[in-house]
Amino acid sequence: MSIYSLSNRYAQIEAYYALQWQHFDMEVHVHARCEIMCVIRGSCKIFLGKDEILLREKQLIFIDQDIPHRLLVEGSGCQLLNLEFACLPYRSGMDLRLLMEKSPDFQDFLTEKRPYVLLHDTAHASTALNELIKELESGGMSFLSELLFYRLLIILSKCRENAPTGIRYIRLAKEYLQAHFEEDIRVQEVAEAVGLSSAYLHVLFTQHTGHSIIDAVHALRLEKACFLLQNTKQTITEIAFACGYNSRQQFGYAFSGKLGISPGQYRKKQDRIYPADTETFRVIYE
Repeated sequence: MSIYSLSNRYAQIEAYYALQWQHFDMEVHVHARCEIMCVIRGSCKIFLGKDEILLREKQLIFIDQDIPHRLLVEGSGCQLLNLEFACLPYRSGMDLRLLMEKSPDFQDFLTEKRPYVLLHDTAHASTALNELIKELESGGMSFLSELLFYRLLIILSKCRENAPTGIRYIRLAKEYLQAHFEEDIRVQEVAEAVGLSSAYLHVLFTQHTGHSIIDAVHALRLEKACFLLQNTKQTITEIAFACGYNSRQQFGYAFSGKLGISPGQYRKKQDRIYPADTETFRVIYE
């Protein structure tokens, strides 16, 4: 069963809450309900198969029915809004087909057929979700709560359209690499910094740049190494550690593998075959 199945025409709200946890560890579970979660303050982690999503403030996630997932709250805690609704083939609740006919945004949302969708709250979806939960708490299911539910799904669909594109995520990843390339960087750390799963960021980064995140790290390190070799009197060992390498040998191997000459030979060159402002290394990073 799925929201994407046209036979599941009707939606019925079955659970909702607005809670704040300092620590919470929910086991992996599956239910025949779609789920919308929105972080108001703090952050939490959502595990979906091999994907690990860091859900931050003003982010939402939509999870389709029958998708195994797990919620983890730790660190500074999390204030979370949650709504769960079943999509059914028999008449009960709100008519999703009617909403699809009336809203091109929702129709487009259904065409993607993704097990989960990570969204940024660019259209005040958190406000819509909060108002729906308050109405459900005060009066249960009513005509107003049905209207608020339709409104929520439309706004959710607009968040999908207005969400930052892959280019923005790549820019954020590049900014993180620029600030931390001298450290022992892991892809998971970069992914958490930009708010994506490591697997998805890897695919996105490779598609946009033609190179992996690790390639970009090496390019930044070699660019700095060339500058230091040309403009300082630091020893090659000192430069190796300054650029994030664990040893002179590791640095030499990486340097010669990319440039075809050793760091020492590069330093002796008088014509600066690879000047410090060259695009030779930046071509990977850009």
